[in-house]
Amino acid sequence: MDTLRLFQKKYPSPDELFFITGGDWARSLAQWKEIDAIFLLSHFVVAKRPGFDTSKLSPGVEFLDFVPLDVSSTELRNQLRAGTLAKPLIPKLVLDYIHKHHLYQA
Repeated sequence: MDTLRLFQKKYPSPDELFFITGGDWARSLAQWKEIDAIFLLSHFVVAKRPGFDTSKLSPGVEFLDFVPLDVSSTELRNQLRAGTLAKPLIPKLVLDYIHKHHLYQA
């Protein structure tokens, strides 16, 4: 919430904020801290995964139509730790940042 409030001050109307999350996280919206405020401050967007049931989500949720990659963030982190990452999965600038800051190391 603090980040959304900060961005709202930094980028006032007519700029719009989008909060994007995966369908796996969206299933537990009722348990999120200040979820109502998140909906007020941003467009809440869920990236659907195949077989994801959207009928149980709040009416204010928007959906992102995209072709998902068959890889998870956990799998990418594990590959980074093991040094077996297939580089096309992560843009070079992001990969450079990860290496520079020694992120996801074993």
